[in-house]
Amino acid sequence: MLWKRVFMVNKGYYKVTFMTSDILPDEIKTFYESLTENDIKTFDSFENSTMSNQQIYDEIKKKDSVLSQKIDTMAKAIGDKMNAMSDVPRDYLKSIVDELKNAKNTDPDQFSEEFAATLGKAEKLPQSAINEIVKAFPSLKVFFDEEKATTK
Repeated sequence: MLWKRVFMVNKGYYKVTFMTSDILPDEIKTFYESLTENDIKTFDSFENSTMSNQQIYDEIKKKDSVLSQKIDTMAKAIGDKMNAMSDVPRDYLKSIVDELKNAKNTDPDQFSEEFAATLGKAEKLPQSAINEIVKAFPSLKVFFDEEKATTK
């Protein structure tokens, strides 16, 4: 299944590596494409940190206002789309975001299983919720199509 990709979780900071980035929303692709070598070094400097994701963000904000602005722009764009949705699709996407935000000090295999379970809830979504999500984030159509194919 598409959601069974490689998840590498470092203490307080996670990297999500998909075999294909086709399902990533454009806002995330744009963010990753905008990262400079210095941005990546900043993220890497937190690799062994025991800080929470919020603490890491606060440190990034102090050290690198340009990088924190990139993060804010991406988060706002995604948040605005999610907030415009009805309850069911918004709550589903919020559960995914919360799972990623709360990931810390987690074994990569354990995180992968837990995150896969969260993504797996897609099979219970009504078609109207899926349509609403895909309208806001067209790249996720691939994910939902694959979920349908694997649950038949």
